[in-house]
Amino acid sequence: MTAKLSTRDTREGLQVLLAGVHQAAVLTLRAATDAAVKSVKGTTLYKDQSGETRRSAEAQINGLSGFVQSGGATRFLENGTKPATEMRTVPMMVNGARIFRRFVHPGTEARPFMAEATKAGQEAADYAAEFYTDYAIGKANAR
Repeated sequence: MTAKLSTRDTREGLQVLLAGVHQAAVLTLRAATDAAVKSVKGTTLYKDQSGETRRSAEAQINGLSGFVQSGGATRFLENGTKPATEMRTVPMMVNGARIFRRFVHPGTEARPFMAEATKAGQEAADYAAEFYTDYAIGKANAR
């Protein structure tokens, strides 16, 4: 008497699992980038001047990697700016007398809304990865 063994069912099950894990990774990346874009567009860390920074927020996904970018004044808002004195003079009226002073920009504090978006994206990725991976494993086990 002989026992005939085959790995055909195991291989098919592993292929289903692999496809499910790949899909889980894609869906996790989309959830993470969507959460990060939503965070950028909904932040209260700065007040809009033109709305360009919020409008420009977008996700780029290429395969299993992606990122979120924002234009406008993002780099100035995220990192803040240093105080600066410009060499040009600005006319001012002080006690009825016209005087000229150098223009001084006081600088701005950093408003790290992209760092907050990164955190929001990571939290969404952690949740989505667990959810979609569990689903993929359950689907493979149901075979």
